[in-house]
Amino acid sequence: MIFSHFNRTVIALSIGCLLGSPALAQNPFLGGAPYRACSDRDVQRLPPGNQNANIPSLPRNSKLRLLAFEQISVPNEPDANATKEILAFGARRVPEILRELQHLGLISEIKQVGRAYNIDPALVLAPIVVEMSFNGFLDRALQDKLSSVKGAQLAAKSTQLQELTKDPEVRACMSASISNYWKWKCVDYFMSAYDGAYLRSSLSGIGTYGIAQFNPVLVWSLNDVVAKTSGYKKIQFGDFASSLQTVLDPKATIHYIAAYLQTAMQIYRDVSCFDVSGNLGVTATLYNLGNEYQRAFYAAERFRQERTTPQENYFGWYANAFEKEIRAAVR
Repeated sequence: MIFSHFNRTVIALSIGCLLGSPALAQNPFLGGAPYRACSDRDVQRLPPGNQNANIPSLPRNSKLRLLAFEQISVPNEPDANATKEILAFGARRVPEILRELQHLGLISEIKQVGRAYNIDPALVLAPIVVEMSFNGFLDRALQDKLSSVKGAQLAAKSTQLQELTKDPEVRACMSASISNYWKWKCVDYFMSAYDGAYLRSSLSGIGTYGIAQFNPVLVWSLNDVVAKTSGYKKIQFGDFASSLQTVLDPKATIHYIAAYLQTAMQIYRDVSCFDVSGNLGVTATLYNLGNEYQRAFYAAERFRQERTTPQENYFGWYANAFEKEIRAAVR
């Protein structure tokens, strides 16, 4: 049922492109969440733990950081030696991070936020621990300097993105009675189909910041959920300056991590029929990779064709490897 709906959308889009009329291409996100194919009885709960014995391949930049700052050399392919090195590194680094977060009062904040968003606080803590493990050299002073350098650039990008609201199709997305998350998906779908280069140039080079390397682009798409749950101020569409200041505030970032995970896990459940809330590594993988809607769709297809379940990447593997310590911290 998911695949046939997806095919109809592609056909509608193709017809609209061929005839040169965007209005002929039905935007599947205009009404909110599409492809909700999973009933409660269809949903499978993913068990905890890693499916891979060895840590999956790390991105090139992560390998370079480990080599430069920790003198750890990780081979190109996952193997037992790489796993041993990473586990020894984590055994030192994870307790340090947890002590630092405790000292800053962020562990108690994470517990409160977990309750507010009705999700396991360990899921919120996990991506922070992993990001601080692999990006620990990006201290606050350096991030503040980077953000000040980007100030003018972000202001220009904000203006550029706000220009999108003049398009009738974009206005339709923004005025729909749907959450900011689906409004952004609606805009992204339209712009990617008809003027993707403009959208890409508006969003390129922004970067990620803060204790969990959060992308300021995501802030607006989750801001309505956070504002309703926490009382944080609402942010205008495309206001990257305010978004950047938000992700540089650790307490605010924790709310956005929770809002993102709450949203991503619900989408994954609705689209892929997998409940991943019990697997620290798979939820951390979603946080790390993003594109949760597309990943849920293809996870459903892979399970249908190959009977394979969602797996963790290196980021999620590390979270699962230190699940005991992470859960103990928020108990």
